[in-house]
Amino acid sequence: MRLLTATLILAASSYAYAQDEIELDDDDIELGDDTPEEAPAYDGPPPSGSEEDPSAPKLADDKKREKEEAVIKAKTVIESYPTKYIDRPLTLPSQMVEVEFHTPLTFNPWSVGANLKLDYGITEKVEVGLLYGMGTYHKDSKFEAGKAVGIQTRVGITEDISVEATIPMLFDPFAMSLTIGAPMRFRLNDKLALYLGHDLLSFKISKFMPLVFDPVGNAGLATQADIGTALPSSALTLNLGAGYQLTNSSALRGQISVYAPEFDIDASLYGLSLDYLSTGQRFDWYLGLRSLDLENIDSNLTLLVGLHWRI
Repeated sequence: MRLLTATLILAASSYAYAQDEIELDDDDIELGDDTPEEAPAYDGPPPSGSEEDPSAPKLADDKKREKEEAVIKAKTVIESYPTKYIDRPLTLPSQMVEVEFHTPLTFNPWSVGANLKLDYGITEKVEVGLLYGMGTYHKDSKFEAGKAVGIQTRVGITEDISVEATIPMLFDPFAMSLTIGAPMRFRLNDKLALYLGHDLLSFKISKFMPLVFDPVGNAGLATQADIGTALPSSALTLNLGAGYQLTNSSALRGQISVYAPEFDIDASLYGLSLDYLSTGQRFDWYLGLRSLDLENIDSNLTLLVGLHWRI
């Protein structure tokens, strides 16, 4: 009995001690702050790509898009260019380039040459051009290299009226002139048109008036100037041309001209040209005959073969 009583007292004492150990005052417990600490500010260089705007277009994509748009625009300009000769504008469309190459062949005396002309449409109404006589191989088995160029500007006033200025320059010896004109077109019907006003007035600026497409002629003029021969310092040229549309892709064109040095009609030279043209939107070719002096046609009759390429 005493043993049972002692056991119960011991158990009660142990339970009370345990209760004292686990019952803690709320003031003795420190709870931690659940708010996370802020990370320290980063003051180093910005990460790669952090300055790029994801919404901005890529440079490579811009260049590719611009190239594609330029190709489409150029193709549209070419496709809209008239095939009919008499319907073509007096100035090239904006951003169009036209390359013309032609070869003149004379028979008495015998010679063959090569000439180049480049035209560029700055706007729908403004065109610039460069002319170069590459050279002539003539009867004495001698090649006369071209030393002259021409710089040309044409401005459209209306659809059928324009003004132009050309500066021919010879570099050895140096000579320069100015030629101005007012090219015009008069459409008589859907097949026939008249042209006039081209290369109307010419004036010497230095030494003599050079010929862009005639290296042999320039050599002769230089020799005459050196020995003191009086050469024309001005000239009036009256050109009257016509274009007749045979089909949508072929035409005839002809021109008569009166060249009056020093505006002296009595000393005029009368010329004639006749061409057959095969036309397209990108390429033309033509075959023609020229004479700058009909009174001496046997010594200056010229066969001309030419090509136009538009890009």
